[in-house]
Amino acid sequence: MALLGTMIAGVIQGPLTDMGKPYVGPCIAGGLLFLLAIVFAFNAYGERKNFDDRTFDAIREAEELQRAQEALLGEKHDHHVAQDKLYLTEPLNDGALHDDVADYDAKRHGDLVRIEPVLPVRETCLCGLFDFNRAIIRDNWKLAVMCAILTSCVIVQTCVSILGTKWKLMYASVSISVVFTITSFIFLPRVIAKAAVFLYFNNVLYLTLPGALNTFYVATPACLPDGPHFSYTFFTTMSSALSNVTSMVGIAVFNAFLSKYPYPYVMCLTTFLQILASLVDLIIVMRWNTHIGIPDHAMYLCGYTIVYEAIEMLSQMPLMLLMSRVCPRGTESIIFTFLTGVAHIGSSTSTAIGSILMETRFPVVSKPPAKCNYSNVKWLIITGHLCCPLLILPLAFLLLPYVRINENIDVNGKAIKAIKRSRKDTAGNRNDADESASSTGRKEKKAPAVGIYVGKNGELASDDRLDEGTAHHYGEKDDAKTAAR
Repeated sequence: MALLGTMIAGVIQGPLTDMGKPYVGPCIAGGLLFLLAIVFAFNAYGERKNFDDRTFDAIREAEELQRAQEALLGEKHDHHVAQDKLYLTEPLNDGALHDDVADYDAKRHGDLVRIEPVLPVRETCLCGLFDFNRAIIRDNWKLAVMCAILTSCVIVQTCVSILGTKWKLMYASVSISVVFTITSFIFLPRVIAKAAVFLYFNNVLYLTLPGALNTFYVATPACLPDGPHFSYTFFTTMSSALSNVTSMVGIAVFNAFLSKYPYPYVMCLTTFLQILASLVDLIIVMRWNTHIGIPDHAMYLCGYTIVYEAIEMLSQMPLMLLMSRVCPRGTESIIFTFLTGVAHIGSSTSTAIGSILMETRFPVVSKPPAKCNYSNVKWLIITGHLCCPLLILPLAFLLLPYVRINENIDVNGKAIKAIKRSRKDTAGNRNDADESASSTGRKEKKAPAVGIYVGKNGELASDDRLDEGTAHHYGEKDDAKTAAR
């Protein structure tokens, strides 16, 4: 849908700009954003608040635990069920549900086991306008601090870009890069910190050159007599449509050929291809294509529009997959949003550095009445699109996990498949033990499929809520303690 929206915007904006009405496109975009703001403000799509979702989850969990108890204890004890509550002739002892495994034969006297849902407490801010989950913030306070630091970096960069000088912008960009890198390794898990830092510098090091290449391609004959002289309909509409098509081709190529290779190799390959595709800009700027008889339109379409956009999508796919794989369970939306914000602030920093480079070392004059001067564009391309991206290559091997893209990774950046193989040996030993037991004539009962677990605070939990290392399983045998999972 994002690619389709970009294509539609390009089809509309190109002819409008050629007609001398470039302001119409932003007005249309602003109106659509205002309509979307109304939809979100009044919750027209019917999304439930966080408190309602947590309440529903608590009730459903209690019901699942109730059914699990019935399935586990029903065959061993007389009981009857009334209104989804389990009544036993042999209840649990007080104090049995604690961190230590309670003996099943201690549960001999009493008359009732009843599981009530633990309902959450509603917590709001801004006079009840928003709900928030204090437990999530408390359990993930380091991530919350990192999000606050990222937000502060965005605010500082925006204010300095508007109000500061070019030197203040340079100091702010360097400071943001240093602060973000250090705090990422302090507050984030190592694999997420590495992914975030690489994502940031991957966007920074391919410098954005605002007002250099775009104005060069659409400059009028009065401004640039020997220029390409693209119309806005061609430059915006045609190139946008073809770019989105080639982006989809890039996704297909990635899934077919590159998804089975390690992250560092794929990122190095896409970086080299991006550098080669950027040579098309240099060829057009130097006018080499006209010397060998290739028109500017054909060179631009077959070079930048088709090749570069496909390679750009090839470089984004590994990073998007890496972001999805490093998100810990329960914080997926927070981590994914955080890493997306990292990519955006990296792009903003790249634009800031590119503008500083244009104002200080390689100035470009693109606006009348002064005489247009694009003589430094070639040096901007060489510096920002050919040399700086080479720094991505060592960062790929330093920061990216050396696992194949189609594999899941653990918190240490290792492939989970290697852990699964080690568990196969354990399973084989268990099978050997079962065979030896059957050869001696002893028959052992299998544990039931469902189980009740006890957490740190004495609460019951079912299989899907098990926290490994802090929960225990009650088997079917009366006098046996089963091993803690």
